[in-house]
Amino acid sequence: MSASVPHAVSILLLAFLLCTGTARLYAQSPSLEHSRLQRQLDSAGSALAQGDDAQAAVILEGTLNRLNALLKRDRIQSQHIDRQQQQIYDLRNQLQILQSQYEVAVHQRDVNEGWSKKNKEKLEEERKLKAQNAQLADERLEREALIRYVLIASGVVTVLIGFLMFRRLQDRRRAVELKAQIAEARADALEAQKRRSEYEARKRFTRQLIDNQEQERKRIAADLHDGLGQDLLVIKNRITLARREMERGGDFSHEFDEITTAVTSSLQDIRRISRNLRPFQLDRLGLTSTLESMLKMIRDSTGLNIYYQIDNIDGLFSKTREIDIYRIVQESVNNVVKHAEAKEVEINCSRRGDLIECRIRDNGKGFPADVIEDRSRDGGPGFGLQGMRERAVFLDGTLDVTSREGEGTTVILTMPIPAETQTASKEEKQHVG
Repeated sequence: MSASVPHAVSILLLAFLLCTGTARLYAQSPSLEHSRLQRQLDSAGSALAQGDDAQAAVILEGTLNRLNALLKRDRIQSQHIDRQQQQIYDLRNQLQILQSQYEVAVHQRDVNEGWSKKNKEKLEEERKLKAQNAQLADERLEREALIRYVLIASGVVTVLIGFLMFRRLQDRRRAVELKAQIAEARADALEAQKRRSEYEARKRFTRQLIDNQEQERKRIAADLHDGLGQDLLVIKNRITLARREMERGGDFSHEFDEITTAVTSSLQDIRRISRNLRPFQLDRLGLTSTLESMLKMIRDSTGLNIYYQIDNIDGLFSKTREIDIYRIVQESVNNVVKHAEAKEVEINCSRRGDLIECRIRDNGKGFPADVIEDRSRDGGPGFGLQGMRERAVFLDGTLDVTSREGEGTTVILTMPIPAETQTASKEEKQHVG
């Protein structure tokens, strides 16, 4: 019993060592040898299970020897691998050293080649510089010779130019004198032409004015004959009929009603004719109210949208000049009604310091300015515009007409307030103050 216990302990120790070695061998190199060792361990386990300790010990001892041999071989292989790795490390270090030496050698070679190339370039630049210096020296000599020739030629040319300039100055002086004579003659001709043009324009204007006066007389005569004359004839006939009825003892009140109606119509015709000849409001109400009344009447009679803003300009002009202002505004608005095909027109008469500005602007079809100017010069349909400009001259003012086709027309009348009116206004303000 005492002899079998140590034997069993030895078997268990061998089994532990075998298991440990087998595990290590399996971890390092699982192969066919491992399968063989596993079978031997299984055989030892079967023998122990059958109670054959001696057979199990033999199997385990053989297995242990085999395992030791394998472990020894494994250690030898590990040492060989370590030596190979160390050699590889040594070879890698040598390779790095050789590579560093190669890079240093290449860098040194590049440096040497660079210095050699720079020396060659420096020598080439020195050679080129010497050639350039020589060329510059030759060019300097040639330039000096050329300068001498140029100076000589310059002297000759200077003398020649001086002579030519002297001749040219004489010619220019004669040309200036001739141009002055031509300009004077041309100015005289233009002045004469201007006077002729003004004379012809005034002649045309006077002729047209006379024609217009004759037409106005004809129109007044026609108005008197067709309007007032017919009304007076009706009144005469009605009076005759009333007298007959009176003699018969009949009712003649109807005839008196007709006579009253005819007289009323005659009075209206007389007022209309006299208003066209000279607005009576100018003397009674002043220029401002007269303009407003005229614009209101045109708006009511034509249906045209008329917007007006008129400052108080009463008493600033003489009665003669007030009728000029009235006619210019009236003619401008009548032109809009007759020709512009506009829907609305704006009239602004404002006082700006010592000036009066009247602006008439419409949104009608407009017209080319050159066309109306040509017609105005010829005494054609533009006579109204020419008359407006003549009236503006009487007012010491200006009349500007701007128009474009499709963009309407703007008429601007600018006129100064007469000096005597300004003086009277200042004295009145000082007196009030």
